[in-house]
Amino acid sequence: MAERILAAEGSDVIYPRYEVGGDSDPCPNIDAAVDEATTRLGKPHVPVILVGYSRGGRVAVDYAAVRAARGKEPSAVLAVFPGEHSQYETLGPLKKLDSKLKLEIMLGDKDTSVDGRGARLILARLELAGFPASQIKLVGVKSTPSFKADHFSVDEDEPRRAKAKIPGSRQTS
Repeated sequence: MAERILAAEGSDVIYPRYEVGGDSDPCPNIDAAVDEATTRLGKPHVPVILVGYSRGGRVAVDYAAVRAARGKEPSAVLAVFPGEHSQYETLGPLKKLDSKLKLEIMLGDKDTSVDGRGARLILARLELAGFPASQIKLVGVKSTPSFKADHFSVDEDEPRRAKAKIPGSRQTS
């Protein structure tokens, strides 16, 4: 998994467990996890990068806005195959995002589960908030004969995932 690679390269990675049930406002739980983890790490003054998959991809974008509203905006957000929000979920104030934030959204060419709907909703909300399109990078993950870039491919074994065709990515062996 990516968190193991980042940790091996010297990054401190906070990887909360997968939520069960999904809270309508996950931000207090994320805050508690980040506070506890950074305390254990000695409160380092380092860039924060948010990464989320599926619902977590959408939550990462909204959590970035919540942090921005508090003056603690992350430097980047990676939303992997982001899902949609429900009508009951609390959304972040995207107008609070700084125009320097780097946002990357990954989409799988065979993802029929969210089928890009979450990404389209995020992009529409960002446009309404006036966030600059120049700070958004869309990355298409292309299937190969031995790898299907569907919604659940992030759960695939590492060797198959490493063979995915991701433009601009570093390929590991």
